[in-house]
Amino acid sequence: MSKTTEEILDNNKFDVAVDFDGVIHQYSSGFHGFENILDPPVANAISTLKEYIANLKVAIFSTRASCKEGVAAIKVWLEKNGLTKEEIATLTITNTKIHANLYIDDRSWHFDGSGYPSIEYIKGFKPWNKI
Repeated sequence: MSKTTEEILDNNKFDVAVDFDGVIHQYSSGFHGFENILDPPVANAISTLKEYIANLKVAIFSTRASCKEGVAAIKVWLEKNGLTKEEIATLTITNTKIHANLYIDDRSWHFDGSGYPSIEYIKGFKPWNKI
């Protein structure tokens, strides 16, 4: 019997998808290539990830994950900064928008159904670490 689209999505659904640069990794130095992750973690990022991993199905998303070297660099960085190999093995690291209950991203705007951000807001937007 074939699965419905809803069943496929539910089987591949994550509780939370967390952006890497600017949310887990401080990203204060900017982008220096897919493999070069220069900055330390954002305050409480690693302890929060550990808690999420212990209780939720977690994905990390990043444009770095568009190549295998970028995925490898993220894994090395996570281990260097406190996650165990076992914790890292539970993560899905992707460069695509996956099906999740909640997305945590430093470059997002919460849509509540009441309207869209203005052009001025979009043009002037700065993530938390650039304010």
